[in-house]
Amino acid sequence: MAGKLMMVLVTRAHSHLYTPMYFFLHQLSFQDTGFSVTVPKLLRNLLYQKETVSVEGCLAQVFSLLVRGATEVGLLAAMSYDCFAAICHPLLYVQVMNNLLCKRLAWGSWDLSFFTALLNIFPAMNLEFCGDYTIPHYSCDLPSLFPLSCSDLSPSFTVILCSSLYGIATSFSFLIFYSYVCIVFTILGIGSSSVEARPSPPAPPTLQ
Repeated sequence: MAGKLMMVLVTRAHSHLYTPMYFFLHQLSFQDTGFSVTVPKLLRNLLYQKETVSVEGCLAQVFSLLVRGATEVGLLAAMSYDCFAAICHPLLYVQVMNNLLCKRLAWGSWDLSFFTALLNIFPAMNLEFCGDYTIPHYSCDLPSLFPLSCSDLSPSFTVILCSSLYGIATSFSFLIFYSYVCIVFTILGIGSSSVEARPSPPAPPTLQ
């Protein structure tokens, strides 16, 4: 926690770090420090020697983890695009990765993460629970919550599957994978062109 807070303060205190790379590092550190409910619950359980979490606490943890996870994936995709622009288009990097685009990428990551979290948490909030209302762990996720429910779980499973596939398809396949494939081909092209441009060594002198 101290390391993440230090990263947030350092990236905002020094004007030399006002670059896209440190801007996204600032966003990653901020979401790590501000959206965690698992660690406080762990510390409370260790203090009172309890290892249970209520259904409401589980839903709060699930929402927090979904927001953090989806935001981190989105910011990592934005950082991969930043590397793509810096390596594949170095002369246009300043125009491409301007301040407005960086803010739009960051806000887009946050907006999509909250939308994904709400989309997954609403079906779980409408579930009916029977029997014990506690989970014997200090943290939980939706699969840990489902065995306590007496309702039909197919809508929740469908939402989880669709949102996971959508996140993988948009963030990983399209942005991260495509960006790094272009980076690899650009680096290989630089290496081959430098070899072709290298002058050939002079021919050895011949004896008359």
